Amino acid sequence: SFKDLADTAAAIKQLDLVISIDTAVAHLAGALGKPVWILLPFVSDWRWMLDRNDSSWYPTARLFRQAKIGDWNSVFEQVGESLKKYLVHDYSAEQMPKIRETKFTAAQIKQALAEYKSGNFQETANICQNIIQKQPQNFRALGLLGLCAYQAGEIERAIAYYQESLKVNLNYAQTHNYLAVALQDKQEIDAAIKHYQKAIELQPHYAQAWYNLGHTFRDKGQVEAAIKHYQKALELKPNYAEAYNGLGFIFLELGKLLESQKYYQQAVKLDKNHANAHFGLASILLKQGNFIQGFNEYEWRWQRKDFIGINLRFSQALWDGSNFQGKTLLVYTEQGLGDSIQFIRYIPLVKKLGGRVIVECNKAELKLLFTTVSGIDELFVKGETLPDFHLQTPLMSLPRILGTTLETIPAKILYLSVPKLTNFAIPPAPEKNLKVGICWQTSSNANTSQKRSCPVEYLQEILSIDKTNFYLLQKEVSPTDLEWLNSQTQIHNLGSSFKNLADTAAAIKQLDLVITIDTVIAHLAGALGKPVWVILNFDSDWRWLTDREDSPWYPTMRLFRQSKSDNWQEVCTQVSQTLSTLVTGQKISHPQTAVLTLNSNTKKSNNLKNSISEIMKIITIGWPLNPMTGWGIYGINLTLQLLQNPRYEPLLLIPPSIQPGILNPLHQALLNPAFDAQKNLQNQLKNHRGKKINLNLPILQALGSNFSVSNNIVGTKNIGIIFSENTQFTSEQINRSKAYDLIITGSTWNTKILENNSIKPVQKVLQGIDQTIFHPAPKSNTFSDRFVVFSGGKLEYRKGQDIVIAAFKIFQKRYPEALLITAWHNFWPQFMVGIEQTGNVVGLPKISQNKRLQITEWLLENDIPSNAVIDVGPIPNYMVGQILREADVAVFTNRCEGGTNLVAMESLACGIPTIISANTGHLDIINNSHCYPLHNQNYVKPTPQFPGVDDWGESDVEEVVEMLEKVYFDREDAQLRSKAAVSFMQDLTWEKQIQRLLVVLQNVI
Repeated sequence: SFKDLADTAAAIKQLDLVISIDTAVAHLAGALGKPVWILLPFVSDWRWMLDRNDSSWYPTARLFRQAKIGDWNSVFEQVGESLKKYLVHDYSAEQMPKIRETKFTAAQIKQALAEYKSGNFQETANICQNIIQKQPQNFRALGLLGLCAYQAGEIERAIAYYQESLKVNLNYAQTHNYLAVALQDKQEIDAAIKHYQKAIELQPHYAQAWYNLGHTFRDKGQVEAAIKHYQKALELKPNYAEAYNGLGFIFLELGKLLESQKYYQQAVKLDKNHANAHFGLASILLKQGNFIQGFNEYEWRWQRKDFIGINLRFSQALWDGSNFQGKTLLVYTEQGLGDSIQFIRYIPLVKKLGGRVIVECNKAELKLLFTTVSGIDELFVKGETLPDFHLQTPLMSLPRILGTTLETIPAKILYLSVPKLTNFAIPPAPEKNLKVGICWQTSSNANTSQKRSCPVEYLQEILSIDKTNFYLLQKEVSPTDLEWLNSQTQIHNLGSSFKNLADTAAAIKQLDLVITIDTVIAHLAGALGKPVWVILNFDSDWRWLTDREDSPWYPTMRLFRQSKSDNWQEVCTQVSQTLSTLVTGQKISHPQTAVLTLNSNTKKSNNLKNSISEIMKIITIGWPLNPMTGWGIYGINLTLQLLQNPRYEPLLLIPPSIQPGILNPLHQALLNPAFDAQKNLQNQLKNHRGKKINLNLPILQALGSNFSVSNNIVGTKNIGIIFSENTQFTSEQINRSKAYDLIITGSTWNTKILENNSIKPVQKVLQGIDQTIFHPAPKSNTFSDRFVVFSGGKLEYRKGQDIVIAAFKIFQKRYPEALLITAWHNFWPQFMVGIEQTGNVVGLPKISQNKRLQITEWLLENDIPSNAVIDVGPIPNYMVGQILREADVAVFTNRCEGGTNLVAMESLACGIPTIISANTGHLDIINNSHCYPLHNQNYVKPTPQFPGVDDWGESDVEEVVEMLEKVYFDREDAQLRSKAAVSFMQDLTWEKQIQRLLVVLQNVI
């Protein structure tokens, strides 16, 4: 009946409420000041903004949004629930003045909300006080007063306002939510949960209430419930940064770093200033050993509530690491005692860069201890008057300022000592007994005290070891523990007598060993150069990294880690067994006296106190180092990592196979001691050639499918490492495999194949990459007008280069600027046989007089023009990175990989868009987010060289071309995948993988 919009307006004016989709009616109702509920699709118009249920354009509008595309059902459910509540209100005549008064105060409420969102809490409170003077039962004003009181830290007052608001309107979901937050702060968890649940009952799509309830479950340790509620919050509000941050925190505590990193990164993507998410990312990056990025992210600590204000005390310029000759620099400690002791090591380095260095200690007991640190010109305690200074820096920003990496940690110990005139004599012990310091509890004031402290009952096995006297080093002992402690005759309680940290240091200096949880005692013992064993909780702090039993911060430290949360029994048993071994002198050799012997027992240290320096294990490597082969590269990196580890030492069984000039010169220098030791071993072995030799050391052997080795040397423990592509084993081969105490495989697929053939025990440890070589970097622009395709590896049937050739031939004809760079080689030509029978290529490449494959000529025969190919041939590993980085895409169509394909891993680490066949060992390193998997895998024909090809995969040429075109046309998507690949590969460095290998080996050797 409407003739025009005026008729529509006249009708709307007579209504109580309008419910409309996003159309002219919605705008007309809003402009007329009529309550209007607007139903919005998932991707709504810009004017309705994001994640709001109100509109800044129309104060009387309320927005109902789809949670996902096409989901109108949830929208109408929400509208239905809201309409029921709307109808419940009593609009009888006696209530009408209040309604009119509410309309009258709507502008004031709106102004109060604006002031609150701007952080003007006092002005918000003033406006609300004016409202409730006229309208004492205005529940919105009461609720806002509660929020203002909460922001002022007046929790009880906030709760009173919320409760008063709920007396007026018990069905207001937001007030239940705010009350729950305040109750949670008071640790009234059960009451908080009830109010969160009430908020959700009233408003099922209230994402913040779902998030807050999840946070409460997280605090209660109910991880699964917390994850479920966070995920529900994200279902309702897909761009909810706080919920992503919450999931990041939970998965970090669960030790799932990659999942945690993904959630934290999403939180930062949605809110680039989300300090807690940045701080969470810092913890992950630092745990991964990525100190450059990690310490940069760690600067976000200053935006967190628990840090705000600490760094705002000084107006002087922040020091940037440049020379400050003629000036005074203030360095101030900022966190706990352990943090300060760990990072005070940087002061001597700082001193070398300039003039005066003054240090302010935030804890008084640090001052005396720090008098022993070189490079400090003057010491102060926080609160004391400071002299004039020109520059300032927080202590824990020094690693970032000085560019610390895992390799450049200033790990020189004894940077602290016992202050002069500090005398604290510990009770004597029998001469043959070990004196062991013990600490099982952190300060009860520490935020993480409960999860780091070990219940004393789990230490009973340690404390009952004979020939050992224990000395308690912690100051704080719970009443229950104290009652138990007083009944123990073998423990001397020193902590109760300590006046300060200097006394603690003096006591530690007189001990043989310290066993402690993660607390200041660990840092103090490490800084003093005392052997210290640290018992770590499952989600340990970032400074202890992951999967390591040593610490790069403290050379005399050994770490004992929980394998799962709260499993103190297992880790304390490990400590007990290790200490028993130490006391009885079994299998112990001092680093300085570890001697290689033949047909004899390992020399034991006669001095138990010397052996405490700890058990350096010599690991023998049974294959030649060579920078041109996969095995050789593995051996080089294994040797380098063992040389850097204070608890292990490599011994090369076979002379290296390295031509002059092809080894990274720095690696050459680092490896020279191992090469010298190898020559010494060869001299010892030369008179035993042809004889079976029993070497009194563990040996790592490189295995093929036959499980046989070329030497006649047997170790005390024999560990095989295998990257076998064979899927069929004879009974003879299976019997030979039983000679090994453990077999290390290079992929999940390889592990499954061996186990299916009853070859056990096996354990998977993937290969790694060298991040100093394989990392993103700018291209040279030599090929700026070309689309460069890289393919590398040994040229053979298994590697599938014939598929690359067939795909590139098609692609290059469509896109003539395409250029194929090949780094193919084969020192064993017989393995190329089979390529020419696939139908993808014609013939095989010839081999020149200098033993190089004539790739360009071969590709010309296969209809690929010579100007579309550059063959670089076999290249040393340290030069591969700069060649890879010239590529726009890398292609690996391998039919099978027993390992994970080292060149493919290196390509991913360089940030090169990488196309990889989705089969066998590749499955450990691929997913759709960081590479281009070739999912279409077909049957593979066996060849004489590769008879066992069950479970291999033949990539489809057309799918390869499709993926090449996807990279060619969508460079933005390629870049996103490349960034994800770089992040993924940061957890697969040689350093981390060798540490994981050592964790596996330690139970065997």
